[in-house]
Amino acid sequence: MRLSRVLAVGFVSSLGLITAASAAPTTFVADDGRGSINTGPGAFESVDVVWGNYFTTDTPTRIASISVAFGRIAEDESVTVFVLNDPDNDGDPTNGVVTGTGVGLVTTTNANNADEFDTFVDYDITGGPEGTSLGFVEGGFFVGVLVNDLDALNPRPGQNGLRDAPARRDDDTADGAGWFFFGGGNETDLNDLAALPVGINVGDPAVFGGLAGNNLVRAVSVPEPAVMAWVGFVLAAFRRRR
Repeated sequence: MRLSRVLAVGFVSSLGLITAASAAPTTFVADDGRGSINTGPGAFESVDVVWGNYFTTDTPTRIASISVAFGRIAEDESVTVFVLNDPDNDGDPTNGVVTGTGVGLVTTTNANNADEFDTFVDYDITGGPEGTSLGFVEGGFFVGVLVNDLDALNPRPGQNGLRDAPARRDDDTADGAGWFFFGGGNETDLNDLAALPVGINVGDPAVFGGLAGNNLVRAVSVPEPAVMAWVGFVLAAFRRRR
């Protein structure tokens, strides 16, 4: 067998391994699975609450689902999960652009703020702006949760007089990924988080001190179809030449 043929076969074999690895889902995680703090907006009767984590990826990819462990919030509360692609990759999601959203209900919570391993709820990314690859991200991106019109003034029955604090945070993992926002009820534009009156980098000890920690919000990605299509094209072209 000629050396060029051997090298080509080796290349395709390697490409096949890369393809298989690329096809596997990737989970972006900024916590250790054990929450320690529930975060809320304080005493507001009607308020939108947003929280999540900032991640980076070296290759274009698509976020297919978001996993959330909740703090103190009523089960069956409606939530929106979302993906923002950050155009300047600066670690700040406030100018991020929405590429995907999903909706669902809260099904499990940690109402007592116990320091324990938490249960995550998975939400698929099912919608997004027209003309945008669903959940597409490249470089820096943010995945988060939005609760509209939360009543954080009046404690719910069974919460021992405590107000809603839906964001679950892990103070053992404070590397700057976690963010928390809130503002007027039903007024949040996810394409303009900077417009919310309060936005805090809760994952940065320089900003949030000893209470800093990332949120229990994770992202699961699949390869961007354009990348996989290119790999498939190369493999198909080689097979035709054999």
